[in-house]
Amino acid sequence: SLSSVTKSQRLSELEFDLPINQFDWNHFPTLLDNNNIPIRINTEKPVTGILNGKIDLFFEQDNRYYLLDWKSNHLGSKPEDYHPEALAASMEENNYYLQYYFYCLALLRYLRLRLPDFDYEKQFGGVYYLFVRGIRQGTNHGIYFHKPLLSDLLQLEEVFLKQMI
Repeated sequence: SLSSVTKSQRLSELEFDLPINQFDWNHFPTLLDNNNIPIRINTEKPVTGILNGKIDLFFEQDNRYYLLDWKSNHLGSKPEDYHPEALAASMEENNYYLQYYFYCLALLRYLRLRLPDFDYEKQFGGVYYLFVRGIRQGTNHGIYFHKPLLSDLLQLEEVFLKQMI
C-alpha cells in the first residue's frame, strides 16, 4: 500500500535529463523483454539533444526501488473494464511502454550514481502504472506492473545515450 511509504522514502515529480546521441531510430529495438513488450517509434528522423521528463513517483519500499505513473485514461465505466488485457492494450496504444523504458533508464543511471553498489536485480522492484479510474480495493484492476530486463536497459543505454563524463 502506498500509505506505508513515508515521505522520506519517496520523490514526487522526479525530473530527469537524458543526453541523446546522434541516434537513428531504425536501430531502436521494436520488441523488448524477450519479444513481449512492443515499442512503437513515431519518427524516422535521427535525433540528438536532451530528453527531459518527470516521473510521477519514485519510491523505496523494503530496500527495493520502484517507479509509479498515474494514468487517468477512460477504458470503460466498470472496474472490470480495467483488466490486464485492457491495460496492455492501452499501454501499447499510448506507447507507455516506451515511456517507462526511458523512465527506467533514467532511474538506473540515477541509482548507480547515488548507490555505488547498486544491484538492479536485487534492488530495483519495477514499474507500476496505475489507471486510477479502475482501481478498487481487493482487486488488481487498473494496476499494471512490470520489471524490465536489465539487459534491455543496458542495450538502450549503449545505443541511445551519450556516455557520462
